[in-house]
Amino acid sequence: MPTLANARYPKPTSWDEFEDICLSSFKTRWKNPNLQRHGRQGQAQLGVDIYGDDNLSRLVGVQCKNTIHSISRALVAAEITEAEKFKPALQSLFIATTADTDKTLQAHVRTLSVARAAARKFTVDIVFWDAIEHDLSGDRGEVAKHYQQFFHPSPVPTPTPLVSSSISLHRARDIQNLTRLLSIIDIDATHHYLQYAPKYVDIKFLDHTRPIASAMGSNTFGLYDAQLKIHLSEWIDQWMHLAGLIRSTQAYDLIPGGSTLRFKMPGDYIWDPAEQEQYDLIEDADKEFFRLQQVFCDLVRGNYPEIDLSQTSLAARKIY
Repeated sequence: MPTLANARYPKPTSWDEFEDICLSSFKTRWKNPNLQRHGRQGQAQLGVDIYGDDNLSRLVGVQCKNTIHSISRALVAAEITEAEKFKPALQSLFIATTADTDKTLQAHVRTLSVARAAARKFTVDIVFWDAIEHDLSGDRGEVAKHYQQFFHPSPVPTPTPLVSSSISLHRARDIQNLTRLLSIIDIDATHHYLQYAPKYVDIKFLDHTRPIASAMGSNTFGLYDAQLKIHLSEWIDQWMHLAGLIRSTQAYDLIPGGSTLRFKMPGDYIWDPAEQEQYDLIEDADKEFFRLQQVFCDLVRGNYPEIDLSQTSLAARKIY
């Protein structure tokens, strides 16, 4: 019998069974036993079948789609529209499906999520059946609720070398993909770019956004480590949000002969209340950006010592 870690579970045949499996899977993913199904059969779901806090204490919703084939972009858009009616407002929406992994759709949803985060809307992710299986396998008790056939009185066998090999392969791919991404992000220079923000901002901070969005939207980019993926997304989402605030205000002008944007402050004072509000928003977003960047960098240094952030920053510096 296969171990739970590498088992392939039969896909559910009913939507109700799939929602129950998703509830167990996401409880395990976020280590939150208090996730709940939303409403009951016959009630409007508002694009959300399961809701609760994730492991970052964000209010998230899960929409479950028991499908044979991959879901469409139009369906993703429709579910987002429905979920925007959910109260209180979600911070992230996860669309769970029994379909096999579709890399093209994954890339589309990643790009869509970055754009929504920049607009201060909830982020979106899509979770395919293999990821649902993987998360469910993390809790023997939750697996037993749905797949009793995987259990018998004999002791559970110890993980085989194949399991360890799979974990090592996933880690190696995460290191490869993350190193490639960070080689276009000059993390060390962000402190220089925003040293005197919001009053002064180096335009190179804005120049990063297009290459980052392109890299993360690529079909070849992906991460197996859920914690790493979450913290990377949080940090990059905040980068896009801060850049969007800076671009949207008319109060900045470019200092001639350089790459520095200057917030117009006659007499070193902001006279327009609307511009003062914009300044304050940028200041708050700047602080949150550096907080999330520190969390992400600490995670990389602690869990992925193979990645030298100083070296990736040096590589990125040649681009900008």
